[in-house]
Amino acid sequence: KMTTSCCPAFVNMIQKHYPALVSNMSTTVSPMTATARMIKAMDPNAIVVFVGPCIAKKGEVLDSIIQGSADYALTFEELHVMLRAKEIEFILDTEELQQASIYGKKFASAGGVTAAVLRAIEEKGSDHKEYVAHQCNGAKECKKALVLLRNGKIKEDLIEGMICEGGCVNGPGSVSVGPVMNRNRNELLGKADDREIYR
Repeated sequence: KMTTSCCPAFVNMIQKHYPALVSNMSTTVSPMTATARMIKAMDPNAIVVFVGPCIAKKGEVLDSIIQGSADYALTFEELHVMLRAKEIEFILDTEELQQASIYGKKFASAGGVTAAVLRAIEEKGSDHKEYVAHQCNGAKECKKALVLLRNGKIKEDLIEGMICEGGCVNGPGSVSVGPVMNRNRNELLGKADDREIYR
């Protein structure tokens, strides 16, 4: 039985309220940390700033700074306010840069981690149907699944925990949420190429 480790608020919930389950937690670093390590491998002097919708990432930065993670974390809302204060406007990009599979791009949505894990198993030539995943969408569902796991009453093999309902994309540091954000995000996801995870 394993829990995911990419949502820092979910990791905090396990560490603080269910310490007996820490050994069930994946040891895979979060996408933020993995990306920061890649950047620092390319340029050891780089200063890495994570920008996203997650407030809990600030705590993750403080907890993992000696492990080569991001140096700083800002929310989209904080960056938006700074840009407006300085009257800085972005120039639209051509959206041609493709650096991840659709599974990586959907990682921040509820169920996205599970989909990526099952697809990775399939791409490795194994039958992903042997594994059953439980997707927790929001803090209440996460708590319920962890209580069941602690009491040995959960049948699934993987528990995906996303504290924010809908996943990271609905984090409290977002500038845009709801139908407008979903429409814009789905439009961008529709432009993704067809590369697989390991490609």
